[in-house]
Amino acid sequence: MKRHTLTQEGFTLAEVLIVLAVIGVIAALTIPTLMSEWQSRANATKLRKFYSITAQALDLAKVKQGNLDTLDWGGAGRGGNGAALLAWFNSTFGAQMKIIESRSNENAIWYKTADGMSVFLDDFNIDSTYGINTTDTYAWYFYVDVNGNDPTIAVNPQLVGKSQFAFIYTNDRGLLPSGADNSSDCDSNEHSYACTARVLEKGTTKLD
Repeated sequence: MKRHTLTQEGFTLAEVLIVLAVIGVIAALTIPTLMSEWQSRANATKLRKFYSITAQALDLAKVKQGNLDTLDWGGAGRGGNGAALLAWFNSTFGAQMKIIESRSNENAIWYKTADGMSVFLDDFNIDSTYGINTTDTYAWYFYVDVNGNDPTIAVNPQLVGKSQFAFIYTNDRGLLPSGADNSSDCDSNEHSYACTARVLEKGTTKLD
């Protein structure tokens, strides 16, 4: 009688190492892309939150104050000293937001929100490159970095359109994202504040 023996075949060590190497290569190629996409969408979500909270704060302040005039920067016309400017901010729409830190100089305000966003607030003449149509002469400019970096363009210009964005408040239009009426500057420059409106619309900072 012929006896049949059962043999069990497995992977050799070399085959296992090859499979692991292939998996490692695939992971190295795909994980950075997935992380980048996740960060892009996360930044857009934070931006949407900032827009909503700031717009509500301005609306509430307008109801309580009776009016918020862009010419009334600091409560006593344009300009003034830093202490008076900060006191004005903290008593108007700043009082409607959860702010953990704020400071000012004679012309501008910097503050940090409870959820870690850094904001630089300034006022100056209407700039057409921001893509907002208005009949006003002056506006308040909110520069925000949703990840808490320094939001001034001179410090981190490569972050503009990625984690840094701009909003403009005017008397006739309220708070609008840069590029709301004209985002053509975003076509030729991905690091443009005019990309803000597109990021909100698409839900990601990847606009290509």
